[in-house]
Order: sequence, then C-alpha cells, then structure tokens
Amino acid sequence: MKRNSSKPLPISTYGIKNDGTLISKNNLYAWLTECRRLKSPVYFPAGKYLLPVDFEFDFGNSDLLITGDGPGKTILTTYNEASENFAIPEKIDLTKEKPAKDGVYQADITSINVHPDYSRVSVVSLDSYLQIKGDLIRPIAFSEVK
Repeated sequence: MKRNSSKPLPISTYGIKNDGTLISKNNLYAWLTECRRLKSPVYFPAGKYLLPVDFEFDFGNSDLLITGDGPGKTILTTYNEASENFAIPEKIDLTKEKPAKDGVYQADITSINVHPDYSRVSVVSLDSYLQIKGDLIRPIAFSEVK
C-alpha cells in the first residue's frame, strides 16, 4: 500500500496523552487501526508517550510514516526512567547534504542517485537508521537507536 500524504489523525482524539501517563492499549489500537485504514501518517506530537510494556501492533503491508517532533521532543517509552526512553530520530533526505550535527537519523528520502556524502554507505532503505559522526556515516540497527 502506498502512503497517503493526508494530515495525521490527531492522537488526542483517541484519549492518548503526551504527559508520560500510561496509554490505554484499547485507545492506542483504535488510533493505529484508523491510521492504517486511512493510510494516515502516525504522528506523535512533542511529549512523552508511555506505551504498555507488552504493546504490539501489526501494520501488515501498510507503508505508514511514523514520525514525531524530533529527538528529545517526542519520546516513546515503556519505562518511567529517562535513561530508558526512545526518541524518534530526525528524518533525512539522502539526496541532499548530510546534516551538520552528529547523531542518529532515519532515512526518509532515498534514491539510486544519493548525495556524495552517503556514497560510502551501502544500500540504505527507506526508514532505516544511520549514525553520523563527523565524516563517518554507518547504518545501524533499530536496537542501537535508543
């Protein structure tokens, strides 16, 4: 399925708060199910989202954009401790220059004609993660993103 470029479905409409309180599984499932049905972006506005520790959701073959307001602004976690938080990495366009700031990024736009900054990186797929440290750019696994 192709992504819909429509506006994100407001998460607050489903009773989901960004204040670090535990999110109801039923509310989270309802929101994500509707995002999947409408092919709407899954957008977490700035804040801390405390997900149920056993939460799982099958997006099936849907190509949904999952995004937030950036590192340190949108935090998804199953823990109350800051050291256990997961921040959604900033998206980058691989057809443009690499960001000036070191960090972990998520590939948003890729092409066979990538910018020379990324020429030493092997195949990078959409939504994969890259770590940038100075001139070193390397793909990293989701488990290393945290």
